[in-house]
Amino acid sequence: MNIAYIVPGSGNTFYCQNCLRDMTLLRALHRAGHTALTIPLYLPLFAEEDRPGPAAPVFYGAVRLFLTHRWPALGRLPRPLRRALDAAWLLRAAARRSGATRARGLEDLTLSMLRGEDGRQAAELRRLG
Repeated sequence: MNIAYIVPGSGNTFYCQNCLRDMTLLRALHRAGHTALTIPLYLPLFAEEDRPGPAAPVFYGAVRLFLTHRWPALGRLPRPLRRALDAAWLLRAAARRSGATRARGLEDLTLSMLRGEDGRQAAELRRLG
């Protein structure tokens, strides 16, 4: 069976209980003969050598998501420049600062994400489909 496993990434900056659970599930699926494609959200997942099976590029890259929500004109940048905002090194750098993130001021971004196809991230959502 082919499985798409969508999971928020940690940026490989820390291990948490959720990360351990995800790895255990992915290994079990792999051992059972399934192909589980990991689709990381926001940040890269864990170390490449630890992850069983294939992984897709980061979806809803945290840096690009935040910047294009804050300044919508950035969404009109050429694709290569937008892709550069999803570079693994940049996402890992953002992940290292994740403990300094404050929820205050992110309400609009959260609500937009919950709106799905009607939110500002609709183009990114269509990319997943």
